[in-house]
Amino acid sequence: MASLAINAVPLHAGQSDIAQDITVDYLTLNDTDGNISNGTPDYTEIAQAFGAHGLPAPTLSLLNISFPSGTPSTASPSGTTPVTVQVDPLAGTPSGTVTLNVKVGAATTYTAYPMTAIGGSQYRANLPASTCTSLLSWYVEATTTNSVAVRNPSNAPTTLLTSTSATSVATAFTDDVETVKGWTLGITGDTATAGQWTRGNPVGTTAQPENPRSGSNCFFTGQGTVGGAAGAADVDGGRTTLLSPVFDLTGASAAVLSLYYWHSNNGGALPNEDPLLIQASANGTTWVQLDSINTNLNAWALKEYRLDQFITLGPTVRVRVISLDEGAGGSLVESAVDDITVTAIGCQSPCPSDIDGNGIVDAGDIGVLLLAFGNCSGACPSDIDGNGIVDAGDIGVMLLAFGNCP
Repeated sequence: MASLAINAVPLHAGQSDIAQDITVDYLTLNDTDGNISNGTPDYTEIAQAFGAHGLPAPTLSLLNISFPSGTPSTASPSGTTPVTVQVDPLAGTPSGTVTLNVKVGAATTYTAYPMTAIGGSQYRANLPASTCTSLLSWYVEATTTNSVAVRNPSNAPTTLLTSTSATSVATAFTDDVETVKGWTLGITGDTATAGQWTRGNPVGTTAQPENPRSGSNCFFTGQGTVGGAAGAADVDGGRTTLLSPVFDLTGASAAVLSLYYWHSNNGGALPNEDPLLIQASANGTTWVQLDSINTNLNAWALKEYRLDQFITLGPTVRVRVISLDEGAGGSLVESAVDDITVTAIGCQSPCPSDIDGNGIVDAGDIGVLLLAFGNCSGACPSDIDGNGIVDAGDIGVMLLAFGNCP
């Protein structure tokens, strides 16, 4: 400890008081692997000594919970999607108790599913059966031999991992705006006299981004000149519309629109008057508003929308983004859009009789069906014929499909 004190002197030379970071400095000098969060040889003694004087040591990381196979973005409605975790000791010792904690849709409580040890410090459990297109929110919890719980995400349930219940997920459209993909920059009925939508690399101002979110191009409202005033090319005198090409979402049970946006309207004499509007249409004629954005982040931000919750999906879906200057006047408005994706979610199982998801309709599926015999409620993959009851009709359908799945 004496050598630590001597080596710590240069770190605090010239200071007349003792700062909170002195505890971290001592732990850093005592560390042997470049990571004080997993403890140091004399962590307990240092933490107790400095803690007695109101200089607490940082909290140790007890266990490391990782996902060697990644985290699934989708989950089978039948409840056959596995989650595999690895639990490694850091400053603590794993107890062997690991749970997968899940809530489905709008549920307010989590169900804990025990994870089974599969060797090599790894554990596995399936995400539960769920109604297709519902969102599963989840986290993993492991305990130490001292009964201390460790989670991934570490601050769960404030932050959660998510998976969408689906039998298929496909990218229906994606655009990083690096090439021309059929967007219309301004439509009949637009009234803006300046700041119309354009495509390129924006000249940054206090209101407009200097760079696209990715690559070299984005959609933005009005190109200014280098060194020009912030309002030199902002939206003025009305609205300007960015209209998407047609998205064919035929057969999709759900669809997600994701895009990155930039919006600034907090400058000028009368700020915060004019929002950025995001709208969708099933036919290009009747429009439904998805969002009215009136926040000023001075940064690119992600927005995601479930299109099927606003419109009927079909072959002629379109979206549009409207930037406007229609307030009492004096508002400085700039908007931008980049990295747009439309994802189609499917619920049509290619082999509905394969309830356990092993690729074969066999005795295992019959066993699962018999366990679910009777009235259905919620997610009910055993109700193959969809009549609300697991009965002899479902057994008949299953027997006709017996064997390998197509």
